[in-house]
Amino acid sequence: MSTTNNKKYYSDFLQLHAIVLIWGFTAVIGAIITLKAYDLVWLRMGITTIIIATYALITKQSLRIDVVGVRKTVGTGVLIALHWICFYQAIKSSNVSVTLAVFSTASFFMSIMEPIYYKRKIIVYEVILGLIIIGVLLFLFRIEEKYLTGILYSLGASFLSVLFTLSNGRLAKIYTPVVVSFYEMLAGVLFLFLFLLVIQYPFVPLGTISTHDWYWMLFFCGVCTALPFIRVTGLMQTISPYTIVLSVNLEPVYGIVLAYFFLDEGNAMTTQFYIGAGIIFLTVLANGILKNKFPTPTVT
Repeated sequence: MSTTNNKKYYSDFLQLHAIVLIWGFTAVIGAIITLKAYDLVWLRMGITTIIIATYALITKQSLRIDVVGVRKTVGTGVLIALHWICFYQAIKSSNVSVTLAVFSTASFFMSIMEPIYYKRKIIVYEVILGLIIIGVLLFLFRIEEKYLTGILYSLGASFLSVLFTLSNGRLAKIYTPVVVSFYEMLAGVLFLFLFLLVIQYPFVPLGTISTHDWYWMLFFCGVCTALPFIRVTGLMQTISPYTIVLSVNLEPVYGIVLAYFFLDEGNAMTTQFYIGAGIIFLTVLANGILKNKFPTPTVT
């Protein structure tokens, strides 16, 4: 790899971790906003779609896409919508710390699914470290049984995050980040709208949403969703999906620390929980070291 490529890779890698830090804060915001999970996700995707379209208009970027691209982005957008519903339902059912700790299972799911998706050999150390995370979580399940519903929702969110990350990895090599992000958000909001109509879900009247929730929602959609989502899709042109999921596994660490200060969750969690979270962090760190020493075969 040339010096120029090295600089770009490390620059992109630092940007990725800045985005992961922002995403760690989205869990806290999801807890702060008082809306139910369905309303939160539907509004998040709807407002984000408008922001991305406005950004494309200002920067004069075309949103044209072929039929195949529409089909692929629609499918990925539905996965993202389902992922966010599970994720925020997990937070509402338990808390940020539990949700994010369980969300670390993404590395295990990815260690199995990425080789299948890209038709490469399974890397043994990825699976072993993923199993360590699963073992720690099983230990935490016994301690935090009252959060079982949130744990199950978070597992669903983790699995779905791997599916849409793998799909985005392919889309990022064909279409621009703005195009991919726009159609995924649009597909997600339309899917949710139709789904909620079918189940006769009572949509929250926009006029009844508090000013407090609107302020946080706009910050949520602009700073924490639209801009990072566009950028991370672009980063997939140089960084592999596994590396991205590995880095995103630091989101629980950032989020748990932020929740400790912003939501005072430290009083709600046991010492054993934080020991377990620490082991998960060390496992993710070890994974990164091994990843650097024994690089994954390049995805094409």
